[in-house]
Amino acid sequence: MKAKQSRSGFVGGTVWTTISFVVVTIVYLLRISILTRYLDKSDFGLVAIVLMILGFTNIFADLGVSSALLSQNNVNKKEYSSLYWGGGIISILLYFVVTLSTPLFSRFYNEPFLNTLIPVMAVDLIISAIGRQFAVFKQKDFRFKELAIIKIVSELFSLLVAAVLAYNGYGIWSLVASILVASFINSVLNFILGIKLHPLSFNLNYSQTKHLYKIGFYQAGSQVLDYISSQIDILILGKMIPMADMGVYSIIKNLVLKIYSSINQIVTKVAVPIFSKLKDNTVKFREKYLEISSGIMLVNTVCYLIIMVNSSETLSLFYGSQYSKYADILQFLCVWGVFSSIVNCASVLIVISTGRTDLGFRWTQLRLFLNPLFIVVGAYFGGILGTAIAQAIYSFITIFFYREVVVKKILPSLSNRDFLLVLYRPILLAATFYCVFYFARNYVPLYLTMNVYLKYSLSAIVIAGCYFLVFKNSIRNVVKL
Repeated sequence: MKAKQSRSGFVGGTVWTTISFVVVTIVYLLRISILTRYLDKSDFGLVAIVLMILGFTNIFADLGVSSALLSQNNVNKKEYSSLYWGGGIISILLYFVVTLSTPLFSRFYNEPFLNTLIPVMAVDLIISAIGRQFAVFKQKDFRFKELAIIKIVSELFSLLVAAVLAYNGYGIWSLVASILVASFINSVLNFILGIKLHPLSFNLNYSQTKHLYKIGFYQAGSQVLDYISSQIDILILGKMIPMADMGVYSIIKNLVLKIYSSINQIVTKVAVPIFSKLKDNTVKFREKYLEISSGIMLVNTVCYLIIMVNSSETLSLFYGSQYSKYADILQFLCVWGVFSSIVNCASVLIVISTGRTDLGFRWTQLRLFLNPLFIVVGAYFGGILGTAIAQAIYSFITIFFYREVVVKKILPSLSNRDFLLVLYRPILLAATFYCVFYFARNYVPLYLTMNVYLKYSLSAIVIAGCYFLVFKNSIRNVVKL
């Protein structure tokens, strides 16, 4: 009976999370497409720096509590109430810490406008705390329809705000306001709809929640190092290159991130509660983990391959013709996105669902050492293109490191061969398709005369269709999960 309910929750959750992903991605692309036509490239660079700072501090606001709540099945009212109020107090304190630290960031990047921008955007720390915990409860209770609708509504309002303000000449503030509006609506709606099912009591007692914080501290520590590692390119490039180039890199990287993070969330957001129940059955856990990893690899490879073979058209369509010259950067970051998706999936499913956040922490320490080396070398020799190439190489190498450092400790029977079986066929087919479309782009007159929509349609039908035929058994296994 429980298995049937889990499968029903997985399928229903996947459907609604997919709907949310499609709508939110379209809205995001429309918003950025509008803003790139009104804002300077340097504006996106400045906002990227602020978002990097806020993303870092948001980890401390959560302290890994979200992961702890997901992995534990018996959290009572006093415990989650104490976690909620504690998180709110921490968020307020962090706001003042960030605001007081603003002059340091402004001097480091030599950007006086950060003195104004950071305190305004830092309000998001307090806004996010309002509904964060209730969103976790919705995920845990398989209420993905509610989460999807809330996310869609918040993003639509964000698009409206961005368009109106940009059209009326508010420049960078149109981007800032759209981000804050989306966060506010999302957080408040999660709170209003969640407080009924999970009412709060005025209870703040660390001793009652110490065991949850213990789980969360490892995850928070891992998230801190992981976030630094993932954002170290922004940190380094913001200092080494002009802010306009920084803005270009940020826009392209966010496009790539939007795809792989959203696709992964479709599966992992739904699968973590299910995998938490399978953690005592090693054989079943291993089997389902490989099936999920294979499915995510296939979907990400198809999506990124379609973008890669139409990279110039993608940038021109969404951001304007002045961005089409950065097609090479997009292609290499797509490679980075494919391989990063595998590690991200493993981290969420294995580390969080089993509660082994200590292993995630150790892995992130290694990442923090390796990633800056690749970025510094890439940025020094090739600017933003060199950084993109370095990130692509780094992401491939880390797959096998992750298996040794983390996966092997939880699933000793999972071999390098198992990993390679998930990887090599989709990658080999992707390389073949890339060569075919590269030839068509340069030597087939009929293909050259096609507009961007025809090229996208043709590549999507051919690539997705062939992948479905070749990997239909793997796709069926994921659907049957």
